[in-house]
Parts: sequence; structure tokens; C-alpha cells
Amino acid sequence: MPARLLMLASWLLTLPVTLPALAAEGAATYECLVEPMVITDVGSPVQGVIEELKVDRSQFVKRGQPIAQLKSDIERSTLEQAKARARMESEIRARAADLKLAEHSMKRMDNLHKQKMIPEQQRDEAFAQLQVASAALNQARENYKLLQHELRRAEEVLAQRTIRSPVEGVVVAQTAFPGEFVYENPIMTIAQLDPLRVEVILPARMFGQFKPGDTATVHPEIGTDAPLVAQVEVVDRLLDTRSGTFGVRLRLPNPDFAIPGGQKCQLQFQKTRNLAER
Repeated sequence: MPARLLMLASWLLTLPVTLPALAAEGAATYECLVEPMVITDVGSPVQGVIEELKVDRSQFVKRGQPIAQLKSDIERSTLEQAKARARMESEIRARAADLKLAEHSMKRMDNLHKQKMIPEQQRDEAFAQLQVASAALNQARENYKLLQHELRRAEEVLAQRTIRSPVEGVVVAQTAFPGEFVYENPIMTIAQLDPLRVEVILPARMFGQFKPGDTATVHPEIGTDAPLVAQVEVVDRLLDTRSGTFGVRLRLPNPDFAIPGGQKCQLQFQKTRNLAER
């Protein structure tokens, strides 16, 4: 069980009144926590020096939005060189002209050989030149394909110098700044606020009475006075032996980011099942 959930379980166990038994109509109220669905430390897939941070703390970001830029002068130069090389088709045109000349020569030599005007060896030499010209053209085309691959690789290398947000959410903290060298350290922390994650700790006697898809009404401390509907997403399959509890995670939509994460809440399950119904 995560440390934060253990803290919640310990807090619940110290309440002056123990958790109420599950009422027949499922109206019992339980303490819960509203947290971001994901809190991720965003780093860089490559080493480099931060050139620019494109977002600030508390700013909302979308998935895939650039949040930081590493210095990339060398990578841009490499990309321009790859683009220039990828546009070079002169080798293919030259080898195609050689092949056309070899085919013309082979046709002429074949006619002369049929008229017995040249020896067979001379015809064979023309055929060999035709084979060499054909192979040279194929090699030129393969080299051109390799240049296209090098161009795509240069584009990917340059793209890795732009750090993008892996989730849609809010910047929680900046842990690196322009001029710093990025190796394995994160650049910033981003929390996904839509949907939110609701964590509730329940006593062991209630184990087996909930399943994914069940719903509950959630009353957060701040953000709204109206009850919200959350859906059970995960039910722990093991009990925590130290606290005699198990955890349930619910998914709470938050499309307008009106509900802040990191707060306490009250929760009521809208339906329950008896152990005999499992």
C-alpha cells in the first residue's frame, strides 16, 4: 500500500468514532482523499543544456505541448546537412544514363553477333557491362533510401531536444532552469488534474462488497458545494495486515479543473453488494 494511503488509514483509525458499518441503502460516509490522477517528473531522453523553459509553475499544459528546449545548434546543422543530402538525386540520374547506354550497346552487340560480325567474347563483355550498370543503378537507389533514413533520424534527434508534456495538467514545480545540464535529473513536475483520483480506505469487513464500475458521491472540501459522482476503478485484492484495511480508487472527472487535487473529501457509495453476491 502506498505511503500516502497508509497515512490516510492511520488517520482514519485514530478518529474518535470508528468507520460506520455499511448501511443497507449504502448511505454511510467515509473519509477520502482527492489527488491528481498522475504526478510525473518530466525529464529529457537525451543529455544537454537547457536553453529555454516554455512554461512556468501553476501553468496549465496540454499533452504534447513543448515545455522546455535544450540547446540544439549541432543537431540543427546536422539536420540541414541531411536535408541537402536527401535531395541529391544526381547519382541516380547518372547511373540511369549509364544503364541506358549499356542497354543500347548490348542491343547493338547482340545484333552484330547474330550476323557473325563480332566474336562471342565481345558480346559477353557488353552483357557484363549491362549487368554492372544495372547493379550500379540499384546501389544508387539504395543509397538514396539510406539518405532518407538519415534525414528522418536527424529529425528525430532534433525533436528529442524539445521536451514535451506527457500529460494534460498543471505544472507543480520546476526543478531545473536555463543553463543547467540535464542528465538524469527531472526538469519539472506535472500533475494530471482531469480526471482526478479519489482514494478511500475501508475496513477489512467490507472486503468484497465493491467492484470496478460501482459509483459513489464525493463531497470535496473546496471547489464545489454540489456532490460529484465518481466511479470505482480499482479495488485492492489484498488486505493490509498492519491496519486491517484495504484501498479503493475511484475516477472523478474534472474537465474544467474546478476541483483542486490534494484535498480531503467525504464519500458515499451509491450501491453495495453483499458477500453472498460475489
